Amino acid sequence: MKKTTTIKNSDGTTTTSDTYPPSPTVTVGIKSVRDRTPASINGTTSLSVPLCSNGQPIAFTLPQHYFAGASSVLITDYVWQMPTGWQVVNPTTSPDFPGGYLSGRSLSIIPTGGLVRTYQYSRRRWYNAG
Repeated sequence: MKKTTTIKNSDGTTTTSDTYPPSPTVTVGIKSVRDRTPASINGTTSLSVPLCSNGQPIAFTLPQHYFAGASSVLITDYVWQMPTGWQVVNPTTSPDFPGGYLSGRSLSIIPTGGLVRTYQYSRRRWYNAG
């Protein structure tokens, strides 16, 4: 960004000068989730879920994770894949993830059996810090 300074001289003329202050420093990092999967669901590596919960939802919760390459930035978005027949409470879907549900670290479901999978997800690939 250029800053122009105009000075009026004693003889009535003007002198103009341009200065260029230093640009701010920008640090760019990649918020990556490649080759990473979330840790245990509900704090355990094996979770027994009743096949019939009598229609009562069960909450699945992941621990907090941070992005590789941006270790101070929390991952807040996840894609969950549920077995066929499971009912997701208040589902949010995306054409980018057929058969998956977008959510935060928790998702409430009504189970009927099968394997649950989840993937870390980032809507943005770049961030500025500094």
